[in-house]
Amino acid sequence: MYIYLLFFILILLLVFILVNGKKFNIKGGTKKNYSHKKYLKNTSLNTKTTYRLFGDYKYYQYLREHLNKLGWKEVHSGNYVDFAYISPHPCMLTNKSHNRKEFKFTHSNLKSTLANIESLGHKDSLSILMKGSPYIPYTKNIKNYIYKDGDVVIIKKVLSSKQEGIYIVVDKDTFLKMRNKLANEKAIVSKYIKNPLLFQGKKFHFRIMVSVIVTASARKILYNKDNILIVMAKNKYNISVKEDYLDPDMNLSRGDSTKKMYIWPTDFQKIEHADEIFIKKCNKSIHDALNSIPLDKLSLYPDQKAGFYTYGADIMLDDTGHAYILEMNMDPGLGIELLEAMEINKVDKKEIKQNYLKYFKDFKKNIDPIYKFHLDKIILPYFTINVDSKIYIQKTYKIFTGKEYYPRENYSYLIDKLNSLGWVEKPHETKYVDFAFSLINNNFIEADLKYSLDGIKTIGNKRILAESMKNSKHIPPSEDLKTYKWFNDIVIVKEVFSNQQLGVYIIVDEDEFIKLKERLLSEHKDAMVSKYIKNPLLFQGKKFHLRAMVCVFVKRNNKKLIKKIFYIKELTTIKTAKEKYIIKNKEDYLDRDKNITGGFTTDGLNKWPHDFQKYENLSSQFIQKCEKSIHDAVNDIPLNGLSLYPAEQNAGLFIFGADILLDDTGNAWILELNTKPGLIGKEVKNYKDKKLKKKYIANYFATLLKFLLDNIILPYFYSNIKN
Repeated sequence: MYIYLLFFILILLLVFILVNGKKFNIKGGTKKNYSHKKYLKNTSLNTKTTYRLFGDYKYYQYLREHLNKLGWKEVHSGNYVDFAYISPHPCMLTNKSHNRKEFKFTHSNLKSTLANIESLGHKDSLSILMKGSPYIPYTKNIKNYIYKDGDVVIIKKVLSSKQEGIYIVVDKDTFLKMRNKLANEKAIVSKYIKNPLLFQGKKFHFRIMVSVIVTASARKILYNKDNILIVMAKNKYNISVKEDYLDPDMNLSRGDSTKKMYIWPTDFQKIEHADEIFIKKCNKSIHDALNSIPLDKLSLYPDQKAGFYTYGADIMLDDTGHAYILEMNMDPGLGIELLEAMEINKVDKKEIKQNYLKYFKDFKKNIDPIYKFHLDKIILPYFTINVDSKIYIQKTYKIFTGKEYYPRENYSYLIDKLNSLGWVEKPHETKYVDFAFSLINNNFIEADLKYSLDGIKTIGNKRILAESMKNSKHIPPSEDLKTYKWFNDIVIVKEVFSNQQLGVYIIVDEDEFIKLKERLLSEHKDAMVSKYIKNPLLFQGKKFHLRAMVCVFVKRNNKKLIKKIFYIKELTTIKTAKEKYIIKNKEDYLDRDKNITGGFTTDGLNKWPHDFQKYENLSSQFIQKCEKSIHDAVNDIPLNGLSLYPAEQNAGLFIFGADILLDDTGNAWILELNTKPGLIGKEVKNYKDKKLKKKYIANYFATLLKFLLDNIILPYFYSNIKN
């Protein structure tokens, strides 16, 4: 009986283990240790952080595996990702031209590229930047170098690689011949270091993967001290006579003559028995050499917020422990060429497979530490510093949606991004939040930063705007209707509180002007008289104006207010008249279908300057002139009347719809600033194609909200917390 009972208990225990084994991690083997565990707790890194890897996927296994474990989402298309990575070496790209082109046009927060990488990667420019530095051999352009008897020099072609185009010269005749031979090529001459530090009796240099990081406010250089590779010459360094310098196997250290992977300083100390003090001296000199590299020329492309680029720095030590930078390779190989050659030249499949696996294993030994370094020291710290609890976690926000505002779906970009950063959305009745957004000037909301400014009518009112900009060349000359005297001209009379082209009159003769003036004054309507611009720039033969979204940002800085104005170029649309602009006599100015532009009369969805350039055969120089004039006009808008509400906000923003007319010389004229600009425009609201309409509205709001997020909201909170 007891045996049956024991058997029954064992059965129950087995069932329990099978059901709950997954829960208790009961499985064969040991649990895999994950080096980035500290980041797993970070909600901002686990939520909707997107990345894209450009190139042959088999080379990115380490990056993909670890980013996926952090909850990042890999995407394979689209114009924006949070992080974009491409290998600097062309052999790692599946399709070189396609990969590079797609990478170039992908917008990203952090991107593995920088502008002007050649400033360090080209031998001549690096030597010029580091002229006079103790960490680079004395170097000059071959045309300017004066050879002295007894010199031992190295001549390098500027665009050479893999030790090709490198010549050691020990006499004047050979030098002059080489200079003539290279007369049509860029080449430099460097002093030969005659007292190199030796490893196993051979000359060597280091290959150090050096990453330069650039953000909007800083430049920094990083390298992995634990992954410094030793690259050796083929034969031992034994110089008895001058001619020995001409032996490349003795004097040129290169990858294909290095038979085994050695790491500095571990393997060097093990074999050479060097003392700790000397190694520390060498390491300090390497550190000082790399940190002496000028980074001023490196910059960001317009489509990225931050970037980094990895060079293969070749550095040699002399026997005193002093470091010399030989060059900064823009396409560090890491043995990838051998792998590619094996795949291309497959002869014996079995042998090739065995060799391929061996070299791929060696390649991964090289590349994985680099990816780990990028992940630990650049990628994750960048996102945790910029998008982590120190800055954004626990921030609260509320967004006002509904009939009075706009549908919630229009704000999906902003809501998704704030939520992914760990922000907490609060209900409308919450008294105070860090950030409040409404697209209506709600002064009753209490928030640190909100969509609200005091004094918006100081520029939203036609009269005040005209008076405050009377000395600007970017507003038509204007005067109060009460005081205006007729000068036999063509003018526009605008009721100050009119909108949507109502209360706008074109006048061409004095009698009509007097009648209109008497009527408006009798009705107690405030009005302004402006000069009519007779030479408008035309689009498809029609008069037009631009609707430009202009955002004003104001924040407190101690007792002062800092004010900025932004012109959101991507959202500038073209509003045309109904009919073509053909003026033969004065009466033609009275035809509203030719002269009045607006959303109701616009046929189609056209953006400035993209669609304008598509249809109008005007030079890029003229478009640039127009763009500059629009920029200058917007920056002429006076902001002195704008301020914050007394107690309940520390910063605010507000969007005006600026109506801007261009004349045929490219000069921009501000017609008015709308305080309720109808963000998506009448021509979109009335558009018949519902799918296109929905897509347009979604893209419009996403572009608008991305601009506000990147240029105002996040920088505001970041700078406040940082300071």
